[in-house]
Amino acid sequence: MSDLEILSPPPIPPTPPFIATSMPPAPSLESFAKFSNGEELDYPKNLIRKNLIEIQSRSVLENDNYMGTVRKVLLMIPQSTLQYKETNEKSAVQYFSFYRPVIPVIQHGPSCGLAALCMGLNFLYHSDFKLCDVLAAARDRGFTKQGEMFSAVNLLALAQHLVPCSGSLVGKDCDVRRKADVILTELGQENVILLPYDKDSNHEPCLKSGQKAHWALLTGFVIVKDSTKSHHLLKDKDFSDDEIMPGLYHLKSSALKSLNFGESKSSIETFVYAFHGQSLRCRLWSLDDVLSSNAQLVSLSSEMAAQPESFVLPSDGIASGLSSQFVILKKTI
Repeated sequence: MSDLEILSPPPIPPTPPFIATSMPPAPSLESFAKFSNGEELDYPKNLIRKNLIEIQSRSVLENDNYMGTVRKVLLMIPQSTLQYKETNEKSAVQYFSFYRPVIPVIQHGPSCGLAALCMGLNFLYHSDFKLCDVLAAARDRGFTKQGEMFSAVNLLALAQHLVPCSGSLVGKDCDVRRKADVILTELGQENVILLPYDKDSNHEPCLKSGQKAHWALLTGFVIVKDSTKSHHLLKDKDFSDDEIMPGLYHLKSSALKSLNFGESKSSIETFVYAFHGQSLRCRLWSLDDVLSSNAQLVSLSSEMAAQPESFVLPSDGIASGLSSQFVILKKTI
């Protein structure tokens, strides 16, 4: 018998040296405050925005952390307010915020109006309406086939069928400036607004003549003021300073009923907090953009127009059911 050759296992290659990545560190609270004030940062602004917006879906459900959510959502304010600061060096921009967290409801199919209604009723009544139950009720009343809601009147009627809520419809007889005051006043009285608009690819309001009609729930607002012109808007007892973001003030519920929302005319900009059925996150939109989008809902998308028998549509077209209209929901005490 010949000797067997014993083969040794190949040597283990050495561990490669650790190579540090070039990813920047997470933004600090100091960086966050500077970003909110429009100051220059070493940390890229787009990464701050991305990191903070991505965690909104977690914090939006935490009632005890609503101030943190407000700070994150405020990062979505357009650059126009920062440009205002650059052209008014002696002025400081102040953000007066009234925010209320809502548990999101995600729509199925074209049920954006029903999802917004679910969120609104669950918020007002601390209830637990399911989208499937609201859809069944809407079908029973002949308001929808697949979840679509092309009538603000029907959406209000459905809400009053489901719960003993009071509500009203604001329509075309109310001009845009008056509508803005109505929205702020009703939100300040702790009611909610169901409003149709055209959604862009990022879900923000746009102008597409109703081709991308969508529903949103409005729950709060941010009034952006020049500090030199806001001294008469509120008394110190009406708001609390934010602990982190300079220039951000949280309005107290006790002060809202006496707040003169006509002062919004002198604001730099006014924004509304919005929830809708295609996102878990709270959004912040220009109130002017929302109302402009709401006023031009006049035509169906080509897909829906090609199969009108599949939907419940107003006999006079969607302009009669949606355009320049929104629903106010109030809790009946």
